[in-house]
Amino acid sequence: MRVLGGCCRALLVCLVVVVFPIAEANFLSKQHASQVLVRKRRANAWAEEAHQGNLERECIEELCNKEEAREIFENNPETEFFYPRYLGCLGSFRAGLFTTARQSSNAYTDLRSCVNAIPNQCEPLPCNEDGYVSCKDGRGTFTCICKSGWQGEKCESDINECKNPFNINGGCTQICVNKPGSYHCSCKTGFVLLSNKKDCKDVDECSVKPGICGTAVCKNLPGDFECECAEGYRYNPTSKSCEDVDECSDNVCAQLCVNYPGSGVAQFDIDYYDVSNPEAWQINVTLNIRPSTGTGVMFALVSGGTVPFALSLVDSSSEKLQDILVSVGNMVLARIEALSLCSSQQSHLEFRINRKGLELSTPLEGGTISSEDLQRQFDTLDKAMKGTVATYLGGLPVVPLDVTPVDAFYNGCMEVNVNGVQLDLDEATFKHNDIRAHSCPSALENKSP
Repeated sequence: MRVLGGCCRALLVCLVVVVFPIAEANFLSKQHASQVLVRKRRANAWAEEAHQGNLERECIEELCNKEEAREIFENNPETEFFYPRYLGCLGSFRAGLFTTARQSSNAYTDLRSCVNAIPNQCEPLPCNEDGYVSCKDGRGTFTCICKSGWQGEKCESDINECKNPFNINGGCTQICVNKPGSYHCSCKTGFVLLSNKKDCKDVDECSVKPGICGTAVCKNLPGDFECECAEGYRYNPTSKSCEDVDECSDNVCAQLCVNYPGSGVAQFDIDYYDVSNPEAWQINVTLNIRPSTGTGVMFALVSGGTVPFALSLVDSSSEKLQDILVSVGNMVLARIEALSLCSSQQSHLEFRINRKGLELSTPLEGGTISSEDLQRQFDTLDKAMKGTVATYLGGLPVVPLDVTPVDAFYNGCMEVNVNGVQLDLDEATFKHNDIRAHSCPSALENKSP
């Protein structure tokens, strides 16, 4: 027994030696350990459980356990988020307490600031600073309130308003430009943005800059403009003027060619009535022509805003030929294939017309049209001839588009005889300055390079 008692005493000493260092390192001090069995009332009053916990009182002025923390937040997510971090703050600012949870922190200066910052999910700010309006703290989480034009959990994504299927192209009539958090409308070149910041209006360059085309005619186009010249002329942007086109240098003709001096209109006042018979009128015309383009009015009678008779040149179905078109008003009386564009020879045309009918002769074909076949058209012509008519060579004055099938200027040269009198352009009542020749010059053979 004595031996057994001696062994027990030795075992007890060993246990004390072994256990003591462990308790010293891993348990609370005697003073704090005794507080485990003593819990102060959170509200320091009767019926404390009826009051919500107070973070300042429960966990900063005093120490709180996890259950007390839950009574403060009254939900598990925030409690689970808060308590581990709370132990970290205690390990940093209360020496000797919870040494196993001690951590280094340079973000806070004392325990109060460390603990107060734990529940706020918006510190540090989790939202995108460019796209958020405010951050709303939640139960272990946060909500970023986004500005207009931003989206995403952290307001990190720009909304492309230009691709919104419910507002096509951002409501812009032309160009929609997306930018971070917003967008704006813009216009193509030649347009300006209206005050509603959505619609675009064409800029009329011809009105804004009257001299933009120089001596040429300015024509406004949607978003642009162009400088126009009469047929046979080309616009020179350097000199801002119209220059004669040398069709021969442009190789318009395959073999023989002559450059014609532009185009224009000449007006004559001619009396077609027979002196011996005031009720009768007669028009006998011969033309020697060499055209440089395939379409144009050669001879016309104009009465007010109508064209009771016209002889015109139009493109033929044959590549190298043009047709002669005879019209009264907007109706075509005859179409005769007749002329070659690139001939070195002049073409000779003749026509005679009165109230009874029309005779027409061309190098390839001739024919007669009786008034009986087209009574209404000849009655229209007869009525016009009893009034005042003006004779035009090379084109027409300004008339409505629907009164005649052709209104283009004739390009080339011509010699005209009316009722036995050779017409002289210098004696015209009016003529365009573009007319610079009186007769057809000789043709020159193109030299191949």
